[in-house]
Amino acid sequence: MGKAAHKKIFTEGLNMREERSSKGVKFKVNKMKKFVTVSLVALSALVFAQQGGPPPVAATGGRGVAQSEDGRRAEFKFEAAKFVRENVTRVRGNAEFTQVRGENSRPVKINVREVVRLGANNNIAEFSGQAMMILPPAQEGGQPRRVEGRAEFRVVNRSVPNGGTEQQPDLYRIQFQNADNSINFQFAGAVNRGDLFVRTNN
Repeated sequence: MGKAAHKKIFTEGLNMREERSSKGVKFKVNKMKKFVTVSLVALSALVFAQQGGPPPVAATGGRGVAQSEDGRRAEFKFEAAKFVRENVTRVRGNAEFTQVRGENSRPVKINVREVVRLGANNNIAEFSGQAMMILPPAQEGGQPRRVEGRAEFRVVNRSVPNGGTEQQPDLYRIQFQNADNSINFQFAGAVNRGDLFVRTNN
C-alpha cells in the first residue's frame, strides 16, 4: 500500500471520530481508531524498512489533536524509532507541534528535525531532540521570534486490546526549554482526534 493510500485511510479515520451521536457510532469510532493505529504502524514500518538494516527495537508515531485541562488545543505529528546493529544504537525520527490560538493561549510552533533519544516500555514512549520554537511577533507587522532549545515528549497509548469497545483517550505531553532556561513551555493533554502508537520488539 502506498503513502497516498495510508494518508487516505488516516483522513477517513479522523472524520469517523467526529461522529458521536449513538452507541453504534461510538463502537464504529473505536473500530476505526484501531484501524488507524494499524495504518500508522504499517506506515512507520514501511518508512523505516526503506532505509535498510534491521527492524527497530522500539518505535512510536502518531498524528492528531490534543486538548489540555486548561482548554488549550494543539495539533501534533511525530515518528521515532530506535535501531541496534552490531551493538551500535541509532535513533531516527522527527516531530511537529502547533498550539492553536485560543481564549487563553497564543500560537506556538515547535519543530524537532531529528529525534536523538527514544525509550519505550509497554504503552509509554519518551523521546527528545534539539528543537526550534517559533513564537508570534512581539508587535504587529514584525517577524516571528525563533528560539533554539530542546524538546522532550511523553506519549501514552491507551487503546483497548482484544477488540474492546470502551477506551480512554491517548495522552500527549511536550516540554520545551531553551539553553539559558529563560523560556519553559509545557503542553499536556488528551488526544481527542487522531491516534498514536507505541511498539517494542524486545
